Amino acid sequence: QYFESTRRAIKDHTCDAEEELGVIFVQCLEDSLSRCTIQSQDAHCIGRLQFALNNLRADPHSLLYLQAVASARFGLSILADYILHLLDSTEQPTQLMATGLNLARQLCSPPYDQQILFFLLKLLVKRRGTDVLNGLQPIYELRWLEERMLEHARTDEEIIPDYFVVIGDTYKSVRETVAQAILRESSAPLDDALNTLTGIPNMTKNSHAVLVLLALYREVTMRRAYADCARHVAGKTHDLLEEYFRSAPAFPGWAREIGSRLLNNSLTRKPNLPIVVTPGQSLQTRATAGVAVHVLLVIESAADDPLMRPFVYMLKQPAQLAQSFIPTMAED
Repeated sequence: QYFESTRRAIKDHTCDAEEELGVIFVQCLEDSLSRCTIQSQDAHCIGRLQFALNNLRADPHSLLYLQAVASARFGLSILADYILHLLDSTEQPTQLMATGLNLARQLCSPPYDQQILFFLLKLLVKRRGTDVLNGLQPIYELRWLEERMLEHARTDEEIIPDYFVVIGDTYKSVRETVAQAILRESSAPLDDALNTLTGIPNMTKNSHAVLVLLALYREVTMRRAYADCARHVAGKTHDLLEEYFRSAPAFPGWAREIGSRLLNNSLTRKPNLPIVVTPGQSLQTRATAGVAVHVLLVIESAADDPLMRPFVYMLKQPAQLAQSFIPTMAED
């Protein structure tokens, strides 16, 4: 009654005014759904998703359609939290929530609006960052979400979520050449990438090595996150890449050693601080490892710089750094 009377009160009946009213109504209804006191939130989630599935094809100007939109948003919000729980644990979906995941799959597929899919992806990324999308494949009940995401990914957009895209288009092009080297089982794309980098002003061999090794971590080491060994880089391709990094004159010594360790998923020697990628790791653990790899490469590339020496000690010899005198301000 409130909605209908308010809509009649809009004298100009412009599209913008009606759309704004609809948005406010959906937000209020979604808030009221979240405040409901119920015994089973999972069952409530499934009930709302089922209601949305049944009514989202109603007249977009009708009250029923707006109720369906609010129900879909509410149900997908609960489902997003459950998906993150699955990614952080080794549990299998309960029968009840497996039904919820199936309802979400139907909502995120034609003939329903693709904005529903984008809303669910937005919820996941907002809560955990873009790397959350890398963990969908190992869970059978979530593979449809990755497939739908890739269907809508345009060729000029970032398809593989990557912490290192802050480096920009140069890094992206290097990463593509590493992927080509894996697909073609040839080191020729890597040579082409290094030749291209050589032509960029103010870039040293160490800078080239950092870009290539970051790409190697993303394209090779991170594949160890999949339980399916068929998706790992192994056999002829692995041997070819290892030989390339062992003997490539374009790489400094430190880069050749780290490249070999990244290929074998054994970056650190210290057993109490391993940087390895395994199936079932939490997204936070993988994110921390990614940051550690990035920091390690940057520090190694500038290890001879006196300003970087404290960071080198912090990474390699923390006990020695703890016994060192580091001048600071008095208030520190």
